[in-house]
Amino acid sequence: MVQSLRAMVVIAALATGVSAADELEVTVADGGLGRLAWAGADLLKDGRPKVKRVVFERETLDENQLKGCSFDKLDGANPKVSSDGAARRLTYGYPWGSVSFAYAPGPDRLGITATIANDSKLPIADFEIEPLSLSFPAPPAKPKQGRWIETLPDRLGVVEATFGATRLLLCCETLAPLNFGLAQSGKSESPVVLKGGVMRMEPGAVFYHPLGLPRVEPGKSLAIAFSLRFAPADTGANDRKLLADLYEAFRKHHQPRMVWQDRRPIGTIFVGKGKGPENNPRNWFGRKDLDVRTPEGKAELRKLFMEFADRCIKSLRNTDAQGMIVWDAEGSENPHPITYIGDPRMVKVLAPEAEDIYPEFFKKFLDAGLRAGCCIRPTQVYLDAKKGWSHGTGSHGPERNPLGDDFGAIWPKGLPWWRFYPVVERMCRKIEYARRNWGCTIFYVDTNGVYRQAGEKHEFGWALLDSHVWRDIIRRHPDVLLIPELGTGAPAQWAYAAQYLQPPYSGARTPPEVLELLPGAFSVCQSVNLSPADWDKRQGEFLEGVRGGDSMFFRGWFDDGYNAKIKQLFRRVYQPGALAPPGAAK
Repeated sequence: MVQSLRAMVVIAALATGVSAADELEVTVADGGLGRLAWAGADLLKDGRPKVKRVVFERETLDENQLKGCSFDKLDGANPKVSSDGAARRLTYGYPWGSVSFAYAPGPDRLGITATIANDSKLPIADFEIEPLSLSFPAPPAKPKQGRWIETLPDRLGVVEATFGATRLLLCCETLAPLNFGLAQSGKSESPVVLKGGVMRMEPGAVFYHPLGLPRVEPGKSLAIAFSLRFAPADTGANDRKLLADLYEAFRKHHQPRMVWQDRRPIGTIFVGKGKGPENNPRNWFGRKDLDVRTPEGKAELRKLFMEFADRCIKSLRNTDAQGMIVWDAEGSENPHPITYIGDPRMVKVLAPEAEDIYPEFFKKFLDAGLRAGCCIRPTQVYLDAKKGWSHGTGSHGPERNPLGDDFGAIWPKGLPWWRFYPVVERMCRKIEYARRNWGCTIFYVDTNGVYRQAGEKHEFGWALLDSHVWRDIIRRHPDVLLIPELGTGAPAQWAYAAQYLQPPYSGARTPPEVLELLPGAFSVCQSVNLSPADWDKRQGEFLEGVRGGDSMFFRGWFDDGYNAKIKQLFRRVYQPGALAPPGAAK
C-alpha cells in the first residue's frame, strides 16, 4: 500500500530572526504541493510538478566512422505516480526511469530536491521540469541582477522576486550546469523552471555536447536541490547572512582561485606599425628604408628593439608599473580582425626576423625588475588560400595547423575535427613557449571565444569560453595572470582570471557583488581610450576600483597625459612600496 503524502506543515518564526507575524504554511499532498503561503498570502498556482520534456541522445556513425548524434524527445506526460508520506517524496515513473520530488519545509523556506534517474540505455541530453507554479499578489519587481533565469555554475543560482513587503529568493543549491529561475519574467504567475541546455564543455573535455549540459548517463541520476526562501523586502542588505551557505558553496566549488598579489598598473606595448614594404613587411618602427632581409638590416632592427625597450622601461618605471604586455609580437601587418595573432609560437612564421631578438628584448624588462607578458588566443591562425591568414573557429582542422601541433593524446576516437576543441592545451602550449623563451607571466587573452555547433540542427554559433577553461589553465600554471578580453558577466570568471574592462563598453571597476562573493577578485581597466573629459568624469569610479584592488592599463611606450593621472590614482591609495591596496589582495 502506498503511503499518503498528505501532510500539513505550519512553521512559525520562533527564533529564526523572522518576524513573529510571518509564518510559512506548506501543505504537501499526494499530487505535490497543496498550499504554499507566507504571512497569510497564498503563493501557489499549481503544486503539481510537470516534466515538460526529456531528450535522449543516440550516437550515430557516418560512412567515415565519425561520430554524430540524433535525438528522441519525450514530453513526460502520463507518468505512474507514487508517493512516500514519511519522506515527503512524490515520484513520477516512466519506462525510461523516474523523476522524484522531495519536500523539506523549514521556518523561512521550502526546500525541494528534484531527482532524475535514468534507467535507460541512452544518455539524457536535455530536460525541462517545472516543480511548481507560483502566483504572486502582484507582479514582482525586476531583480537587481536583471535576470529571471540564472545559469549555473558560473553564476550564483539566486533569483529574487519582491512583491509588497515580501522578498522571495529562489535559490538553487546544486552547483551543476543548469538554467534555473522563473519562466515567465515579471508576471504575476510563473512556473519555477529547471532546464538543461547550458552550452559548455565538461571539465577536462575537448568537445561540446550538441544540447549542452547537464547530462544524465545511463544508470545514473542527477539530484537538483533548490529552495524558496522568504524574508521581509527590506532585508536586501543582509544577503550575506541569508545566502551564506550558497556563498560558501560557490567559493568552494570554484577552486583553486587565481593568486596574484601585485595590483600595480600594467603597461601596454605595441611594436608593430601595420603593413610595410617588401624589405620591411612588418613596418617595424615605421622605417621604410630598413631591409630586414640583410644581416645589416637585422642588426639595425635589433638595435631599434633594444632602444625601444629602454624607452618603455623608463615609462613603466615612471608610472610605478608591475610590468608590461606586448600585444603584437608577431607584427600587425594583417588587417582587423586578424591583426593580433595571439600566438607567440607564430613569430617564427609571421615575423622570423624578430625571433632571435625577442629573448633579449624581453630580458631587458625582466632585468629591470618588471614582469613581462604577451597576447594569446584560444584559436589557431591558419593560411587560407583565398582569404590569407585567418582565425580558426577554435577546433583543430588538419588544414588549419601551420605549426604541426599534435593533439593525438587528447583527441577522442571518432570525434570529427570540427567538434574537437583543444583550447586549454593550445593556450597552455602558447603560455609555455612564452614563459620558456621570453619569461612571460602575464597573458592578455584576445577574443576569448570559439565557434561551436549547438542544438539539434548542429548549427555553428559564437560562444565565450566559460570559467572551467580558465580554471584548467590556472591548475597547470598557477603563477600566471590571465586577462580575458571579453566578459560573460558571470562571477566565476573572476575566480580564475582578472577581467578586462574598457569603459564605456563595460563598467569601470569590479562589480561590488563580485567582490562580495569572491573577496580578492580584481579586474584590469583600460581607460586611456576615453577622452580626457570623460576620463575625468569617471575618475571616482577608477579610484574606487583601485581601492578595491583593481589594476589599470596605460600606454607603456611613452608618457602621455594619462600616465600621470593613473599614477596619481594609485599613489592616493597605496602605501609607499606596496604592491596592492590594504586588504585587497586576499
